[in-house]
Amino acid sequence: MASFAERFREPYAFRAAGVALELEQEPGASLARASLDTGCTVWPSAVALARAALEPAESCAAATAVRGARVVELGAGTGLAGLACAAAGAEAVIMTDLPARLPLLARNAARNGWVRTIGGCAQLGVEPLDWADAEGALAESAALRGADATLLIGADLVHDADQCAPLARCVAALLRAWPRCERVLWAQQPHCALAAAELRGRLEREAGLSFELLREFEGGGRLLLGRVAAAAGAAAPAAAGGAPRAAKRARAEAPAETSGARARDGGAGGLPSSVGRAAGRAEGAVLARCSGDDGSSSSRTV
Repeated sequence: MASFAERFREPYAFRAAGVALELEQEPGASLARASLDTGCTVWPSAVALARAALEPAESCAAATAVRGARVVELGAGTGLAGLACAAAGAEAVIMTDLPARLPLLARNAARNGWVRTIGGCAQLGVEPLDWADAEGALAESAALRGADATLLIGADLVHDADQCAPLARCVAALLRAWPRCERVLWAQQPHCALAAAELRGRLEREAGLSFELLREFEGGGRLLLGRVAAAAGAAAPAAAGGAPRAAKRARAEAPAETSGARARDGGAGGLPSSVGRAAGRAEGAVLARCSGDDGSSSSRTV
């Protein structure tokens, strides 16, 4: 078994589908305590999401969602999931997190930026995004305003219930800002089962998402694909010019929900428009199947 230093302090080596990434880790680096920091080390949910993104598109809904998508990662941490999406064929990837976590994220993006050449990713960047002020982040970042994202991704987004409300409001605000964004790929371990359940409920109510279980992974984790309800209910591609487009317009024009007290300690996800610049300042129909870690396949609404 690897020692603590080998697992959490030394660079994490990720290998899947011919892609090799090396992620710097900084446990406890951004908090005033000598402990593991949720945004500065690699956890199983990021590994599961990254592996799913790199699977053959014809056999995995997660991989299908990533191919050709304009991806924004929430709470990117070390950047593993976003970098895997860049390697898997995403058109663009913006990885976001709290400002204090951007230096590590930018270093990992620069260190592994070559993955863009594998899948033809035209943009790879990092941007600050505080879930408690998504509208402010959009106003301040030209890269986020112009992201035109089509897919949100996130791994281990919540560790306690206080993070759920600001994150759900953030997702709803981003979906309004990017009308073409109709899917959310979310991997979560049950660090706090109540928090995960609360977040899912809030995302369903406040962001209009409907979730499907793609697979289960290490430690009781789940990989879910969420679709905006109006898009999920579209009958056929031919109808895309009617009801779904009207639903997008309605969502884009909906007034932003006001918020009271907002938690500010939840990890956030975002991408700067230029990795080099950030590093100087301090990744229709969808196949509803994903093979499990044991080679089995699963797909069901949960």
